[in-house]
Amino acid sequence: MIHQDIQELINNVQNQQQQYQNNILQLTQVVLELKEENNRLRMLNHNLEDQLQKLVNESTTQEEDTPIEEQHISGKDRLQGFYDDGIHVCHELFGKRRQSSEDCLFCQDVLMRLTKG
Repeated sequence: MIHQDIQELINNVQNQQQQYQNNILQLTQVVLELKEENNRLRMLNHNLEDQLQKLVNESTTQEEDTPIEEQHISGKDRLQGFYDDGIHVCHELFGKRRQSSEDCLFCQDVLMRLTKG
């Protein structure tokens, strides 16, 4: 092979490598977006299940089976679980993944208010 052919092959390989890197970056971004959407949908699903359970309880019984305080505690525990799993529960970033060791003051404020209330 002559020098020009070798250089052309090297350029082709470098172009392909750059395309692969771009594809990997795009796939990584899509996976992150899908994880965030999945987290939001999981939280929405839990909220809808809670609402459905409340409606079922109201339709089968005239009295509430669970005191309001216990309902808040279970909701607080659920949000605390999401937060502990690394998911934001604050209004600003609801459902988005937190960085591994990142604490969120907004999330902590939401959880603290639920504890007091």
